[in-house]
Amino acid sequence: MLTGIKALLPLLISALAIASEGSWFTDFDRGVSKARAEGKDMIIYFYSDHCPYCWHMEEFVLGDPEIDKYINERYVFVSISVEDVPLEVDKKFNPIGTPYFVFYDPAQGKVLFEVFGSREREDFLNLLIQACKRSKINLRRC
Repeated sequence: MLTGIKALLPLLISALAIASEGSWFTDFDRGVSKARAEGKDMIIYFYSDHCPYCWHMEEFVLGDPEIDKYINERYVFVSISVEDVPLEVDKKFNPIGTPYFVFYDPAQGKVLFEVFGSREREDFLNLLIQACKRSKINLRRC
């Protein structure tokens, strides 16, 4: 059963990217380019195919329409598997485990906020709002 779920994880992330109108990426450099072009901050999500907490976040939190809308209006979202982190991304953000979220200002090259671990929907929405308020770019959009 778990093997089947793990096999579906990349498909779920791809489906989220397609459903999210082009604001969700799996390539860090493409995400940075999109964020700079749109004047947005980024959320970098480090996950593992073997992480049940990641599955929870993807299915019940990131898959929530209100969360998805909030993210799309304010951020560019990049998901990166910890099994396949590019070296420069690993050095820059040093993911400490999964799920791990980094709120990042690509214009200044600055980490704004970091969140480790799974959260329930309401808690994660509050974290999104808190991170948004720390942003110079998003302040007007929070």
